[in-house]
Amino acid sequence: MDYNDPSNMIELFTTTNGNNDGKYSNPEFDAAIEASKVADKSVHFQKLHEAEDILMEDAACIPVAYYNDFWLQSPLSEGHLAQPLRLLVPAVRLC
Repeated sequence: MDYNDPSNMIELFTTTNGNNDGKYSNPEFDAAIEASKVADKSVHFQKLHEAEDILMEDAACIPVAYYNDFWLQSPLSEGHLAQPLRLLVPAVRLC
């Protein structure tokens, strides 16, 4: 996310957005996004809500939340394995 505003993500679904990989296109959605580009915050958020309602009604995307964890581990570190559940556990030899 580049900045703390819902438009940061929802604008990805406008017809002409280069990151609209699903090629979603709805003139009503595009108009609501355009209408949200105002200084009045109440109008801004109202129009974004309208755009979101259109997006969800069209099932243009399926929201999925997930986390990414990143860490560095020295190749000199021995005896621990990073697990999918974000646990660092002792390595156990089975053979």
